[in-house]
Amino acid sequence: MTAVERIQALAILEYGAPIEDAARLSGLAVSTVYQIRQRAGKQGYNSAISTVLKNEYVKKTHLDHPQIFGKDVEEAVKTVVKRDQFE
Repeated sequence: MTAVERIQALAILEYGAPIEDAARLSGLAVSTVYQIRQRAGKQGYNSAISTVLKNEYVKKTHLDHPQIFGKDVEEAVKTVVKRDQFE
């Protein structure tokens, strides 16, 4: 899903449409639209202050994907990837 699709879903909600309509019109699942709205709020969007929809409100962050492996595994993977790029 692109940032444009996420902003579109927020814009439809801002227009006053029910979340089910925002999901249908943007081609997203209702649960996804809820997540987009929640993430936008955490990233600074507040329609009571401004209805301007900025990219920063809908961009994905590393916090959206919890880290499963420890730093040692992450470093080992990075080493292998760098090595394989030059072979």
